[in-house]
Amino acid sequence: MTADDLLETRQTTHGQFSQNAIYAQQLRSLFRSSPRWLQIPAVQAEALDNMATKLSRILSGQGDCAQHWEDVEGYSRL
Repeated sequence: MTADDLLETRQTTHGQFSQNAIYAQQLRSLFRSSPRWLQIPAVQAEALDNMATKLSRILSGQGDCAQHWEDVEGYSRL
């Protein structure tokens, strides 16, 4: 599989990267607006940031892609 093939496949499941980036950054901004943000451990902050990426893929790509939801669950467990 070429890099172009991979990008085309990912766009189908993840949506357009530019839209995905907008949603993910908005979610991260929301997280950071919480008064508790500076009090949570780094591992929780990182998990939330990774969940923002996965949630943005759900919102801009295929919302029924099981891997996105499994990844969100995995980051929740971490």
